[in-house]
Amino acid sequence: MKKIFRVFIVLIFFVLVFAVSCTAMMNKEMEKTKKELMAIEDPDLSKVEDGTYKGKVETMLVKVELEVSVKNHKIISISIIKHDNGKGKPAEAIIDDIVKDNSTDVELIAGATMSSLVIRAAVIDAVTNGIKAS
Repeated sequence: MKKIFRVFIVLIFFVLVFAVSCTAMMNKEMEKTKKELMAIEDPDLSKVEDGTYKGKVETMLVKVELEVSVKNHKIISISIIKHDNGKGKPAEAIIDDIVKDNSTDVELIAGATMSSLVIRAAVIDAVTNGIKAS
């Protein structure tokens, strides 16, 4: 009986070490992704033609697909088609700020930072698709 108990304890130990290692690696990857998303620059809307453009960004935990409508070099609407987000649903409020400010350089939604960044990056992706070829 003692041998089974020891084996069980050792097994539990290895499972915990594995779980902690996976969590640490995932956190490191998420921080790297967050830095990359924060580095994306606000597009020059004066170069964007009128139209509706699709944008899509996928990270390890958050996936966003949306459409951005532009008229007279202004973002007039953003429609989220898909937002796989875990607990990041509140981040969708960022689209109102982007439309109001006509810029992706807006305050991120507290408590939903990663989803906010992914939505912002998807808007940039969409708008970039509408930039006139020079």
